[in-house]
Amino acid sequence: MTAIYLVGFMGSGKSTVGQYLAELTDLPLIDLDQVIEQEADMSIKTMFKEYGETYFRQLEHDCLMRTLGQEGIISTGGGIIERADNREWLKKQQVIFLKASWSDIVERLKHDNDRPLWQQGLADKEKLFYRRQPLYEEVSQRIIDTHGSSPERVAKIIVEKTTNKTSSSSFK
Repeated sequence: MTAIYLVGFMGSGKSTVGQYLAELTDLPLIDLDQVIEQEADMSIKTMFKEYGETYFRQLEHDCLMRTLGQEGIISTGGGIIERADNREWLKKQQVIFLKASWSDIVERLKHDNDRPLWQQGLADKEKLFYRRQPLYEEVSQRIIDTHGSSPERVAKIIVEKTTNKTSSSSFK
């Protein structure tokens, strides 16, 4: 079975790259945020507002655990690495960190009103960004710097690097 997990901060391109990667590999795309919203029959924004982040993180954890043994491209939420048990579990999977710069994230999400944690002040968002970076690195076998690359190009790089056993673990 082939499963490739994509991790990275919100706005790093996990869902978009995941779509292209699914097309290139003929594997299904499993977007955990979409699965959670469908199963809960509400948006993540509403979940955060009505039940809080802890509630959402538990649903996210449960959803992640159900991917064991599934074949596909699994796009995780940006906060999947917040729980230590998720990080330990992800370390045993094929995980790729889509690393985007802070300035790229700010530019990509400047008009986003749907992500609950993006609604904080800029300083709080930046602090969250830098706090999470080593956690993404901790769980990942490969790191892709997405700066200056289209989602299509990033997906092609992933295919090239995951099928080439002699490649390095960090590439652009």
